[in-house]
Amino acid sequence: MHFNVGDVIFQVVFLISLIVPIVLIILFITYLTKQRKQINRIEEKLDHLLKNKNSTK
Repeated sequence: MHFNVGDVIFQVVFLISLIVPIVLIILFITYLTKQRKQINRIEEKLDHLLKNKNSTK
């Protein structure tokens, strides 16, 4: 069996070009979910602080 180096390089580059967008989309989605969770935690803390501030007056 004879492999041409150019064909192998082309196949590897093509495979990478298929995998990279999928990985980037997954990373972007996980980033967004982490951001959303962090924002929710911050909002909860602010709500708690505001509630405590209003109850002490």
